[in-house]
Amino acid sequence: PMGVVSEGVVLHASAPALAAGVRPGDSLVQARAACGAMSAEPLDPAADRASLRALAEALMALSPAVELAPPDALLLDAAGARLAGSDAEGSERTLSDRVLGICRHMGYQGRVSVADGKAVALALARHAGRERTRVAPGEGALALSSLPLEALDLPAEVARWLSAVGVDRVGALAVLPAETLAHRFGAAGAAAGRRARGEDSRPLVPFAPETFP
Repeated sequence: PMGVVSEGVVLHASAPALAAGVRPGDSLVQARAACGAMSAEPLDPAADRASLRALAEALMALSPAVELAPPDALLLDAAGARLAGSDAEGSERTLSDRVLGICRHMGYQGRVSVADGKAVALALARHAGRERTRVAPGEGALALSSLPLEALDLPAEVARWLSAVGVDRVGALAVLPAETLAHRFGAAGAAAGRRARGEDSRPLVPFAPETFP
């Protein structure tokens, strides 16, 4: 199990560390209490950015659009990467295989999530704890419901208020009235509710590599 730490606070944790009870935002003391075997790695933002960009350039061979999602994720246009397969699901499996193969070749342990919408794909890739996750169209809210609230990467003010009123799972946020969230937090609250319900129509923002071969 591994955690990435900055100024004594856990920023990211591996799937085994999360399973043992380590949570982003924990102090190093809290993390060690939850998982005594956890190794702590110092945050190196410059190295993380360089690694993410290098991996994005490699994955452009598979998809015409790749978006950086710092500090640890990339988004690919699966619809535009129609690879060998008898149907869309087969094509997605082939794409997942090739993405994971490139990750392993470059020395990374990756996880792949195929879903409609960036918020659903990112939340599941980071927090589901499985190497592969596929969500059928229209089932994003169900797939997200059991995840911890931090999986949605909400604005800090929204996350603090929700925690204070006992909302700690995405499913609990999804059932809150949209008008309540909008009244309390404006556009940020309305967006939080939509993410929890698996509604995310934001387009990919393609990454532009610094150099071309």
